Amino acid sequence: MDEEELEQPSSKINVGSFFERVDSVDRVANRALSQSSSNLGIINNQKLIIQSLSVSIEAMETKIRDIANYIIVENKLEKDLKSISRFRGKSATTYADDNKFEWFAENFSLYELGKTELVDPKFIEFLNEKVL
Repeated sequence: MDEEELEQPSSKINVGSFFERVDSVDRVANRALSQSSSNLGIINNQKLIIQSLSVSIEAMETKIRDIANYIIVENKLEKDLKSISRFRGKSATTYADDNKFEWFAENFSLYELGKTELVDPKFIEFLNEKVL
């Protein structure tokens, strides 16, 4: 035999080399299956996180919408209150003449206490038309 024959592997398949190849393929397949199972677990965890985030986002959207609606109503009431002309010196106390907040607080308190004879008629009109 010359050197070339010794260096070249035999292309014939024998029983030993066949089963060695099958074992090698089996190990690769098992690693691939294990990795796939691991990836599937990760994907399922990510799916749960995404679903949870979606629910949280929907809840935040609802709260933001509620806040926006509240602000709209609040601004409208503020605008309506500004349209009421206050009569300085005609309030039940001098606190109501300080600013619109004191005026509102005083009239609201008197109204809730049932002392409507002391409440500014414009305030009662406002309550009946815009609030009640």
